[in-house]
Amino acid sequence: MRKIVFLGGDKRELTVMQRMMAAGWQVETYAVPEAALPTGAKAVAAVEQALKNADACILPLPPLHKDGRLHSLLDYPVYLDDHIFDQAPPGMPILTGIATEYLQCIAPRCICIGLLNSDELSSPLAEAVAEGAIAEAIRLSDGLLYGETALVIGYGRIGRALYWRLDALGMEVTVVNRGLARESEARDFGCKVGDWEQLTSLAAQSSYIFNTAPALVLKREQLQWMGHRTLIIDLAANPGGTDFNSASELGIKAVLAGGLPGRYAPRYAGEIMASAYLNRLQLLLGEGDCYE
Repeated sequence: MRKIVFLGGDKRELTVMQRMMAAGWQVETYAVPEAALPTGAKAVAAVEQALKNADACILPLPPLHKDGRLHSLLDYPVYLDDHIFDQAPPGMPILTGIATEYLQCIAPRCICIGLLNSDELSSPLAEAVAEGAIAEAIRLSDGLLYGETALVIGYGRIGRALYWRLDALGMEVTVVNRGLARESEARDFGCKVGDWEQLTSLAAQSSYIFNTAPALVLKREQLQWMGHRTLIIDLAANPGGTDFNSASELGIKAVLAGGLPGRYAPRYAGEIMASAYLNRLQLLLGEGDCYE
């Protein structure tokens, strides 16, 4: 029986564990609350020993921090030692959301694979991010979304999924995208598209702003024209695309809303992740093959 070791994670990984065990994998975990583990999964304390004879490893979608801090459900921080993968089998796959430079540095013997930007993972997860963004907007607002103005920055997977949901809720939605190809795509699909050069004025006219662009696009020069009722929900990867310090100084509510699928749709996200991981492991390990 093949063995896979989970390091940290949240409710999404709990679903992945169940799917892995159903597919015949032995599951061992580290930095996961024992009370939360599905039946059959085993918590280990000697993680280096567990990795020594593992066939694969799974880290959470939120990237491993530069200081080794691991995303987990524990109520205290957990850090991975620089030598944690020293005894792992050469070529052992490590599946995660983003294969950070730090992870690759501490696991040079392993194959670090980031799947967050792959179509098999990111496309279906975009739907969960979009719904989670709307849930955040409702949670953080003191009014209705219906009838309000919304600006969606970026027309990628998440921007597309978000635009039509906001439109269906009765919001007046405008999308802006720096690249002409996606701007043209948005127009072809019937979206209301604004000129990127008018970002400042469009943002000033919007009650809700959803940023998906992975770059600093909402700077102080844009923020200073916004009203105090404006709510910014930044969906880009950390550190986001908003100058949060300036937003705070100007009295504008802005949140970096990461990990939305894990908070609002963990079972759905876990199923998507499990399918992607199992498919990738089958390609990497081959049917019936395992490390010696």
